[in-house]
Amino acid sequence: MQAMFRVALRVGASLDEAYIHVNNQLVEDLPDNKFLTAFVGFLNKHTHTIRYHSGGQGPILHFHADDQSCDWHLPTSFPLGVMEMETIDPPHEIKLAQGDIFAVISDGVYEYQNEQGELFGEERVAQIFRDFKGTSMKQLQDRLLQAIFKFGGEASQLDDITIVLTRRKVDGEATIFMCNRDIGELERIANVTRAFFAEKDIDTGLRNVVDLAIEELFVNMVKYNTGTHAKIEIKLEPQQDGIKVTLTDFDVERFDPTVHGKVDVNAPLEDRVPGGLGVFLTLKLVDSIEYDYHDRVSKITFIKREEAK
Repeated sequence: MQAMFRVALRVGASLDEAYIHVNNQLVEDLPDNKFLTAFVGFLNKHTHTIRYHSGGQGPILHFHADDQSCDWHLPTSFPLGVMEMETIDPPHEIKLAQGDIFAVISDGVYEYQNEQGELFGEERVAQIFRDFKGTSMKQLQDRLLQAIFKFGGEASQLDDITIVLTRRKVDGEATIFMCNRDIGELERIANVTRAFFAEKDIDTGLRNVVDLAIEELFVNMVKYNTGTHAKIEIKLEPQQDGIKVTLTDFDVERFDPTVHGKVDVNAPLEDRVPGGLGVFLTLKLVDSIEYDYHDRVSKITFIKREEAK
């Protein structure tokens, strides 16, 4: 189904045309007792609108950040592959305000049952969104999954669980992203940093130092915190006169590079211990750096400011 949609859109079909063609092809291809629920839509990052068709997939959740209310949208049509169609109603359209969250969540979440046969339901989902609205989408997803499985107890999972969360950022807020424990992630990190500087209109003269600092600290986490497979979180925050960066490593032993990075550059070469010069340089170039360790979570935060003019 994904392949058919991609080809249809690539050769110039509109969202409506692609939906109709793929549906009709699935009617032809699938056995009579098979069908697909599907969400298909476009997000316009300039107008902050989502135009979509939802074939049997619902409810679709629009969480409003301003008053923490939830709109629940029913499927826009029947599942794909059930019967042929010649036309379709116009796509449903939702505009996201700053901080709003758009969530496509399968019924395996809403209909998750506990040992007493009670359903998890929409209101519990809504409460999780209210309680953790300020977290990253990865953290919100994790909190929702934790709540589901805690609610279910020893009851078996009866249906698949799919969660897709999209949040419109608030002007001036941080960019948060997760990285694999792989040196190969450095190119992606640099690309995110470059885009962040452009989006927030931060002095590009700071970028070389910021990229160097992130690289050194990230490599140290990958190199020394080897007892975990957890991803590393990087948070970029605009400051009035620069940028604040936080790297967070989960489920690790304590390792403070701000201490291990102290190198005596005046010592004779034969007395020096190899390594540490990269972090030493980082400590010299940034304006401030702090290390925090709590509950096996290691967090390093540094700030780089523009030079006074």
